[in-house]
Amino acid sequence: VGFEGGRTKFVGGDGSIEGGSVGGVVDFDAKWDLMFGQLQDYKNENGHCNVPTSAGTDLSNWVAAQRRMYGKLISGKPGKRSFLDASKMQRLTDLGFQFRPRGSYYSWEEQMVELVKYKEENGDCKIPVNHERLGSFVKLVR
Repeated sequence: VGFEGGRTKFVGGDGSIEGGSVGGVVDFDAKWDLMFGQLQDYKNENGHCNVPTSAGTDLSNWVAAQRRMYGKLISGKPGKRSFLDASKMQRLTDLGFQFRPRGSYYSWEEQMVELVKYKEENGDCKIPVNHERLGSFVKLVR
């Protein structure tokens, strides 16, 4: 999936984006490089690569797409096709991009183990929402 003018484009088998221009085809790698450049600019201005997905911009949509493609890639499930290759992943990683931001770093089981530890240490499960590791998890569970 690629983005142009705020619209989703579907990637053809040859790696190109179909329908990118009137009667033409846009090169997926060139579009990816363009969006990567925008992410670099965003990081230079903001000090991080965490583009808010709520922004609804081409860049926020592209960032969300990179995370979805990463999820497909690491799922290992047959039929899950991703156009994110090792070199693109490395470029994003080198830039400081987080494929699994915030609370998604840990599995449900890992977070439950941490919650049990917290209860043993504190006597309750009243986790403050701003707790570094468990805050967003407990908010989701509540």
